[in-house]
Amino acid sequence: QAFAGHNFLEVLTLILSNEGDQFEKMCRKNPGEHVVLAHPISQDQTLIRTSIIPGLLDTLSVNTDQPLPQKIFEVGRISLLDDSEEVGAREHLRVAAAVIGSRVDFADIKALSESILTEIGLSGGDCQAVPPEHAWAETFIPGRGAVISSAGKEWAVLGELHPQVLESFGLGYPVSVVEINLEVLI
Repeated sequence: QAFAGHNFLEVLTLILSNEGDQFEKMCRKNPGEHVVLAHPISQDQTLIRTSIIPGLLDTLSVNTDQPLPQKIFEVGRISLLDDSEEVGAREHLRVAAAVIGSRVDFADIKALSESILTEIGLSGGDCQAVPPEHAWAETFIPGRGAVISSAGKEWAVLGELHPQVLESFGLGYPVSVVEINLEVLI
């Protein structure tokens, strides 16, 4: 409801993905904590996603003929390896959003993120620049990516995408994204 109130459209993307979309195209470090399918049905679906953002970027890339700005979001699950779980992996609830337009920048997604976090009851987090060793560091334009956290828990990662990421997904305009960890509410 919070994103819809900000004029975002909800989309549903596939939970199955591949290393190319999840890591290479996103210029994102691969921590090796993703769930790989033993018998994938195609090379496009070899793992369970570790982020919702690549699916949103795929959606934007097939809608380049639509008017700008475009604002989309998805509430969904990602999966990460977890030895403490019986099945060896654990699902995590996330919400992610992407905005594309000729005048979209980091300030837009930061203001939106802070507003959404306040609306869902997560105000008071500390917003800091993405550190160079962070998995998302190269995804964003230097100085235009951030992590919002509190008490050692990462609430959100957000930023303006690096031109290399935009080119990877065939996007010709600036894009800003946010992915919020909804598990901190539980």
